[in-house]
Amino acid sequence: MSLLPVDNTGDAIIVYHSNARLECYKIGEANAVWSWDVNVKPTHLQTFDASECSLTQKFEGHLLFIITELPKLYSISSTGQPSEVLSPLNFAEVLSLSRVI
Repeated sequence: MSLLPVDNTGDAIIVYHSNARLECYKIGEANAVWSWDVNVKPTHLQTFDASECSLTQKFEGHLLFIITELPKLYSISSTGQPSEVLSPLNFAEVLSLSRVI
């Protein structure tokens, strides 16, 4: 199991259950706000602030960087499931992200 921040507020976290399922919980609440099944078990998950990378500065808030068969970026929030914003990433784009995360 892994815990990932949704944003800088600390009001919610994403729980990854190592079985290709992500769930978002608001701190202090027992039930998930949303859950999302990744179609293939990821080899890497990371959240980061979009403003920290030149590749993603045009997006607002935090992003989820996920690697399954291909690396992808998803917009995340504590109110709804991730939505794809940039996919698939090429090698140069992945390298630019690696400097941030």
